[in-house]
Amino acid sequence: IWIVNPYGTLPKEGWRTYRSAMLAKALSTRGHSVTWWISNFEHRSKGYRASGHLTDPYFGDLVDIISLPVRSYSSNISLNRIRFEKSFF
Repeated sequence: IWIVNPYGTLPKEGWRTYRSAMLAKALSTRGHSVTWWISNFEHRSKGYRASGHLTDPYFGDLVDIISLPVRSYSSNISLNRIRFEKSFF
């Protein structure tokens, strides 16, 4: 099962646990193979996280988290935000 959420926040990043994370964990604990696709640009802090395969203690080895490199933006309503969307998808 693929979960695609470019704006997702990993539980270890200090924000509340979002639905994407809860869904990924629930599905994986029921035996499904889950891959969560997320961007390497963290929407709330406007900072970067690592690209590639990531881990989070919340999931252990249950969920494969893949962080894709994207363009950054500083304003939620901007041309750079559109470029972010285009670079993720």
